[in-house]
Amino acid sequence: GGGGEAKAPPPLPPEARALDEFEKKMATMLRQRFAGKDKMISDTYALQFIRGYRGDKNPERVILAKYEEMLKKRSEYNIDNVVTSRPEGWEEFNKACKLGVLGETRDGRPVYYERLGLYEPKDMNKLGFDKLMACHIRMQEEMRYLKETISRRTGHRMYKHVVILDMSGFGLKHMSRDVVGKLRKLMAFDSHMYPESLKCLYIVNAPWIFQKAWSLVKGILHQKTQERIKIIGTNKAKITEKISPLVDTRAIPTWLGGRNDAPLLGICSEAAEEMVSSHLRTGGGGGGGGGGGYPETHRASTQSPGDSKDSTTAMSRERVAEEEEEAGNGGNAGTGGTGGNGGNGGTSTTAATTPTTMTSRVTTDTTPDMMEALMQSPVSMRGRGFGDQEGRLAAGGGSRRVHAGGIPSPCTPAEPGGGALFDS
Repeated sequence: GGGGEAKAPPPLPPEARALDEFEKKMATMLRQRFAGKDKMISDTYALQFIRGYRGDKNPERVILAKYEEMLKKRSEYNIDNVVTSRPEGWEEFNKACKLGVLGETRDGRPVYYERLGLYEPKDMNKLGFDKLMACHIRMQEEMRYLKETISRRTGHRMYKHVVILDMSGFGLKHMSRDVVGKLRKLMAFDSHMYPESLKCLYIVNAPWIFQKAWSLVKGILHQKTQERIKIIGTNKAKITEKISPLVDTRAIPTWLGGRNDAPLLGICSEAAEEMVSSHLRTGGGGGGGGGGGYPETHRASTQSPGDSKDSTTAMSRERVAEEEEEAGNGGNAGTGGTGGNGGNGGTSTTAATTPTTMTSRVTTDTTPDMMEALMQSPVSMRGRGFGDQEGRLAAGGGSRRVHAGGIPSPCTPAEPGGGALFDS
């Protein structure tokens, strides 16, 4: 009320742009080449490999090789099932590692914090590297599911998050050969498995000794990733000044000069497990002839706003008929993270395959309250498509029904469809 001007919606993330011809070609090639081996890989996750390596020499060969390597690693570490059961040692991991999502950026990206300077190497050694790796993977997969859930809720693709590493307390004990070796292995793993995941990384409270440690590990990262990293010293006012254009001071933790006093939850929190359970159950949309509330629908048919016909995405084209036959109800059968689309009025079958090892507090959809609990954001998420019950995507005058609990956020007329995940 008050007659004030309506607040303009935040701009769409760059990730929401439509696929170009090269990306469509590679998307189809990946799905054909690895059919049956990548059922748990969402379209967005696959697209990260295409966009992450398309600038390399011989990009087609590199993308295929990196994607295949990712699938082998996921099989080796049983990553497809990592979010359905808590890894051994997760409680010790949370005590030893001070990390977690805390708030969001001004444009709605999750912000991940890690207080590396508070780590005790002896606790890491006690946990053991195998358990450390398993818990680290769980953390990465929770983040991936969180970003895909946010994408579903807002109606446009977003796969990059912000990382802030606090180096307060970092000293010589963190520079031993053993510690640096473990760090290099984790960084190499992330670089191979989660390309194009990082929007930017701030390393804050970095003492002079950290410069030496950084020189030992940064070479593991892709050059594009290195360019997204900013190192800030120990002046708290300077840290807040550099971060606040990106993150509201209400969301910045108090120990970095902000006003958010929520704790870092670590991995396997109840909020995270509810979010993952909901994501698995709804399968990226589910039910209804409009293709569900999340434009991706994981290798399934999608519908552009204002279009009453289903159109098959580049990633999906080779498998839709087979999966619809599996479902037997006009929609594809969802398995784990790859969910069921609305099809011709069919419903998702993922509920029957929800892992019993997850928390029993399963919801049928990701609510704004759940998202705020997980991200611990003091800035309400309801202004960006969370919690609006009308169920329409206002894009170019078109509309699309989605399931209750939220609608995709408004998009500008200059980008009809609001960056639908795969515009074919």
